[in-house]
Amino acid sequence: MTQGYAVATVEYRLVQEALWPAQLIDGKAAIRYLRANADKLNLDPERFAVWGNSAGGTVTQLLAVTGDREEYDDLSVGVKASSKVQCALAWYTISELCSAEQFGVDIEDIRTRTGAGKGMMPGDGVGTSSLFTMLLGYNPIQYPEKTCRVSPICQVREDCPSMLLEHGTDDLIIDHHQSIYMYEKVKAVCGEDRVELELFEGEPHGSQKIKDNENISRCIDLHLYNGKNPYRKELGKIRIIGEEE
Repeated sequence: MTQGYAVATVEYRLVQEALWPAQLIDGKAAIRYLRANADKLNLDPERFAVWGNSAGGTVTQLLAVTGDREEYDDLSVGVKASSKVQCALAWYTISELCSAEQFGVDIEDIRTRTGAGKGMMPGDGVGTSSLFTMLLGYNPIQYPEKTCRVSPICQVREDCPSMLLEHGTDDLIIDHHQSIYMYEKVKAVCGEDRVELELFEGEPHGSQKIKDNENISRCIDLHLYNGKNPYRKELGKIRIIGEEE
């Protein structure tokens, strides 16, 4: 907490372990646990932020836009508390699952080189083995109304918390227009002061420029301390066990 933040890493069940909405339920259960134990853990229950990238960014966005809506949670899992957050940071992520089936470049060697999962390239949506079909248990293109329920962009309401979206324009795994569309939706529903979009020209999925320490520090300070974190100090060198002094 030397930089003014307490950080919790939240694990959620992957597609190989459970169908949607298990991933969202796991995220909400973690937030409820942390808020219920805020005094014990020395946390401010009124200043919770969520942050995720790629697939985790989709969960992040849904945590932000669904708040305490019970139809998006399973209150039998974990402790009773609010799962609302006060801000969200999502990097190179999916906001709308139907069109995500059609984004990208349909070239096999690019899929292999970038690690793009099935479901991210044109034509994947017509089969039964795309990544999204595996996650949802149905083909999202064939059931658009059901898919709206799991698409963050479809759930934006006026009480949406502050959001920061970042995406590289050369992302071949998740098209950067996904973040543009989410930005436009939040801005239309909540106003320009509620959302910020930063596009990184020429950067790929998982961009090291997006993930460097300078950008990380700026992101969280901007949205939790209005850019003026009184606890911020120079980051120390990470000590690796076994490394020579």
